[in-house]
Amino acid sequence: MPKLAIFLLSILIFSETIECADKGKGIAGEESSGQEGGASSQRRRGGGRRGHVHIPTRESDPTQNWNEEHEGGPTEGHAQSLDDEIQNQHERLMQERLMHLQQENQMLNHIQNLTEQSNPPQELDRNLRKNAKKLMHDTQKQNKKLAKLHKEQEKILKKKENAIFDQGRESYLDKIELSKEMHKIAKENNKDLKEFSKMKMAEVQNYLYGK
Repeated sequence: MPKLAIFLLSILIFSETIECADKGKGIAGEESSGQEGGASSQRRRGGGRRGHVHIPTRESDPTQNWNEEHEGGPTEGHAQSLDDEIQNQHERLMQERLMHLQQENQMLNHIQNLTEQSNPPQELDRNLRKNAKKLMHDTQKQNKKLAKLHKEQEKILKKKENAIFDQGRESYLDKIELSKEMHKIAKENNKDLKEFSKMKMAEVQNYLYGK
């Protein structure tokens, strides 16, 4: 969007410059045409008057030389004044247009700076993309290493769990075996105790009853 705005502003500046130049030429042409028309009409009017008025000879009118020297003088001076005025107007118009173009150029530079800030140059953008790809590649590589390390740690923990389970199972089996042995011993002891009790009871009865 900023590039489109810069392009449209450039076209506007160019079209206004051409319009200003055509306008200056038009003003100069109109003033020059009016000036030439006025001078020709004055010459025609002057010629008409000279046609109806008696023209004295050089011998009869000593002022003829002065009239011949100054004939058309005011008309030429007026034309020069109009030319100067047209030139001054054209210069003022061009100066105003130049100031306007300078302001538009400053605005264009400001827009371009904003565009460069929002859209970094191609080299910078390429470097950013390159750095982003490198960072992504390094991140993926690091993630693979972490995943591999995690799997190895899981294997180690699994081995430890199996070892602990085996040890616990062996201990449990040993405890069961020990319990069985103790139960067997207790049973045998109980049997011996019963036999011992019977024997003692018989002895007591023999002693009491004399059998």
